Amino acid sequence: MFDNLWYLVLAFGVIWAAAFGYLAYVALLARSVRREVETLTEAIAAGGLTPEETPAERGVVYPPLERLVGTEPTR
Repeated sequence: MFDNLWYLVLAFGVIWAAAFGYLAYVALLARSVRREVETLTEAIAAGGLTPEETPAERGVVYPPLERLVGTEPTR
């Protein structure tokens, strides 16, 4: 009766591994989206973008790095 029990254990392990893999993938996607939102929030706060403007209307996506950091470029 328990001769083929290892198939059940193997299937259980594969399902749990797949579930953890999927959760890790979703966590990576969430981290990427969070970083993008933070970058856009900083750009809006620095005056680089207004919520009403689209990047296509403005011609650029992000303001120069100097505006975000608050330093002037060295010449």
